[in-house]
Amino acid sequence: DKDFRIRYSRLFGDKYVDFAAISPDGQSFLTAAHYSKNGNLVTQISKFNINQEDALYSTEFIGEVPLGIYYTDGGYCLLTTDTLRMFDNDNNVTGEVGFIGKELLSGRVFGNRALINYKLDGLSGGTETVIYRLDGSIEFQDSFPTALSDTLICGNKLYLLSPGNLTVCDIASGSKESYSIPTSYSSLVADGEEIILFSENQAEYFNPSSFEGKDEQQ
Repeated sequence: DKDFRIRYSRLFGDKYVDFAAISPDGQSFLTAAHYSKNGNLVTQISKFNINQEDALYSTEFIGEVPLGIYYTDGGYCLLTTDTLRMFDNDNNVTGEVGFIGKELLSGRVFGNRALINYKLDGLSGGTETVIYRLDGSIEFQDSFPTALSDTLICGNKLYLLSPGNLTVCDIASGSKESYSIPTSYSSLVADGEEIILFSENQAEYFNPSSFEGKDEQQ
């Protein structure tokens, strides 16, 4: 808690917890763990209340490795090497996106949107970026000719970072604007409604007027 007192602890002796997420009210949390069972890798997700020792809910997915678990406004999401699954607060699956036939590069959940990057078929280094709603439907989709160092959603904007370039997309309209930035920047972090560019030894708030703008695309 705010006074650094332990509110809850648990030992997972036979599993490796890859990811955990704390609910906005701090009263519950989710874990995504993996372990081996009968020669297969298994992902196990569990939901806990900090006032109760045993899990409130737990389920498993065989042959998958967890890549992230996230709270959403109406439930939570689990991202694995095979599938993105959306759950409501009663642990019912409300949406599902499978990655069979695609090469998954990265994925994250931002509020009620899931941002997934795939390797673009037939183009070396290209990236297909898709934003999914929590029912599994597509809200935004576009492809880019280069590999992306980092991507994130902030408000209704999608930010895509590649060496020497930052592209900003309006999710609703699909319009894009690109900016030339130092090649040393390799990651992005959102701070409220602002974006911070990070390199190995430097951080800078992104201000469009401070960078050279390229052609705006529709």
